[in-house]
Amino acid sequence: MSGQSKEKLYKQYEDSVIAELCETEMNKRYREYCTFSGLYKDDKYKERLLATFDKFDNLPTEYKQQFMDEYLGLELSMDQLKK
Repeated sequence: MSGQSKEKLYKQYEDSVIAELCETEMNKRYREYCTFSGLYKDDKYKERLLATFDKFDNLPTEYKQQFMDEYLGLELSMDQLKK
């Protein structure tokens, strides 16, 4: 890092922080969409609980987080898949 100007180091830091924030938001939105895709009213998975992703996205945060927490609990780890 020696020899680089403060401005260049700051710009690299700023780019890194922005990239990390974007990746975090992308992962959050992906998880939200996965959760929405798994919400059904019936046992045969024919009737969606919510008609559109926008309706899921506009749910109160507490409801959305509860759905996401429950959905996350359904995921299997690599160790569980190997059994």
